[in-house]
Amino acid sequence: MKVLILSPLHRRKGEKIVKENLLPETGLPYYQAQNFWYEGLRILGHDVRLFVYSGFNPELDYYSLLLRSVSEKMGLRTPPIISFLPVWQTQKNLLKLAQEFVPEVVILSGNTDLIFPDTLVRIKKEYKSKLVLLNGLSPVICATRTEKSLTPWFDFVFTNDEYHAVDWKMLGAKKAHALPVSAIDPAFCKPRILTTSEKLDLGCDISFVGSLSPNSLYSERLRLLESLTQFDLKIWSPNEQEILRNPKLSRFYQGQAFAEKMQKIFCATKINLNFHGHTMQAGGNLRTFEIPGCSGFELVDRVNPKWYRIGKELITFTSATDLKHKITYYLSHASQRRNIAVAGYQRTLKEHTYTHRFSKMLKMLAT
Repeated sequence: MKVLILSPLHRRKGEKIVKENLLPETGLPYYQAQNFWYEGLRILGHDVRLFVYSGFNPELDYYSLLLRSVSEKMGLRTPPIISFLPVWQTQKNLLKLAQEFVPEVVILSGNTDLIFPDTLVRIKKEYKSKLVLLNGLSPVICATRTEKSLTPWFDFVFTNDEYHAVDWKMLGAKKAHALPVSAIDPAFCKPRILTTSEKLDLGCDISFVGSLSPNSLYSERLRLLESLTQFDLKIWSPNEQEILRNPKLSRFYQGQAFAEKMQKIFCATKINLNFHGHTMQAGGNLRTFEIPGCSGFELVDRVNPKWYRIGKELITFTSATDLKHKITYYLSHASQRRNIAVAGYQRTLKEHTYTHRFSKMLKMLAT
């Protein structure tokens, strides 16, 4: 099958993108998840192309969309000078690639307005392509104008949360399913061998890696971490200033952690914490799979029991009191901790790789 993936280029905070550091096959940084989508589909034997639609000039993209929005609100046609800006050139380049490749399936990586709805509708009509959205976020809060416009045109929306799938259907999607979208590539996300210095620098009883911006989505994460200050705790997060201004948590802050460093933390830590935002009530985030994918022990607020056996492959908690009780118990039961981590790792390799995800996805598309 001929599959076209449409992906943004993700950059870390403060990161300067150098084209020489991008993968030649995809044009993306090596750590970006869409690389693993690409590889998972190729392993399954499909002919895959990946089109990068944003990321090199984010400021110019922003102003291009602003000009487009103003023009539309004023009922004006796109001025010729604007049509030469990168976002319009992106549409032309995508249409050219579609004409050459003739995709049977087009997969849009969610949360963008930089692919225009009429571009994707044109591809769908001209080449009879199936149009698929992969989006792990809540559509009620995070769906973009493009995604809302395209909702009736998507043949399938795949997401991380069963409630999100229901929301997509209410917005007009023909079919929506909590696949989930998140998974691992076992060639990249795996148990890591640590040096002595890495064990000292990264090792601790309890760790948390993730966003901690003090807003309604993640306020519970902050509250739970603030209840754990009596433990040997280390925190890695991109929200440096917010944490350093927090008198209860500032001394536990270790900086940022991504890719291999994050995986080493999962391996070095006795108990890896995973807290979901308020919008993820019946699903899982990427760390749900990355922690056991590195053979780490995961203590998480909630998880879909179809994905992991609670108490056997990871551990859940129900409150701050229960969280502290579980931490105290498993810190003193190393063999149980290790057995659960190994079982979680085996389950992840068996069911939660991107090869598994896309195999299931394409079978559903074929029905």
